[in-house]
Amino acid sequence: MAERPPVIDADGHIAEFVHSPLTEIAPGEVVTICRADTTDAGRLRFIADSHLMPGTRVTVLDRQPFHGPIALDVGGTERIIGHEIAALLLCAREVS
Repeated sequence: MAERPPVIDADGHIAEFVHSPLTEIAPGEVVTICRADTTDAGRLRFIADSHLMPGTRVTVLDRQPFHGPIALDVGGTERIIGHEIAALLLCAREVS
């Protein structure tokens, strides 16, 4: 994957982005999907078909143990995705 140039804020500081994989988000948390960490066409198609594109806000409803599925609320629709796909979705937590 190509390295991204740093983002510099208005004060000239390099902005630090902390993205967590969806697999690390606790039930009840609201996050915004920032990117999918894959170039695999099949996985990207699945992610797009599941409406999990960058910029999408999701709420984690449930996370099963032992790499089990993850239930999400995506715009009022419940979606279930596997651990493998969830690990590819890098998210930003809501700031309160």
